[in-house]
Amino acid sequence: IDDRTSDQQISRDIPTNNQTSSLPSTEEEERTSAGVLEEFLEIPGTEAVLVVAEGGLVVESAGSLASMDLEVIGASVAMVLNGAEKMCTELALQEILTLTLESDDALIMCTAIGRAVLVITAPNSKTIGMIRNRTQKKIGDLVKRYAQQTLF
Repeated sequence: IDDRTSDQQISRDIPTNNQTSSLPSTEEEERTSAGVLEEFLEIPGTEAVLVVAEGGLVVESAGSLASMDLEVIGASVAMVLNGAEKMCTELALQEILTLTLESDDALIMCTAIGRAVLVITAPNSKTIGMIRNRTQKKIGDLVKRYAQQTLF
């Protein structure tokens, strides 16, 4: 290989000022991950969004979380889901896809996303239909992200 060939090869592989690199940096990956959760906050009525690993670890979160103890929420989600899974096993039911808890002043929706759970909170259940519908449309990116990851 002569020097011209080597220079040409290098110039094709290094982006110029008008090109962007196809390899994402760690910072871009983090921004993308946060951006995916931020999209869920665009659903009317949604206050907070969390990704909780099977053991209760909150992996990611976005939204109004100031008054929330993330460790307690993560542990509580894991405990409730473990209990619900045991009940499904005893009743010979299939795997839980979504678990919704409603009260007069809150809605908590837990949806399986691979090896983790997406938790969405809202101040009431007035927009539950919209939250469910739009969550199903947006959840694909998170399922891909957490399907293979080892979180615990």
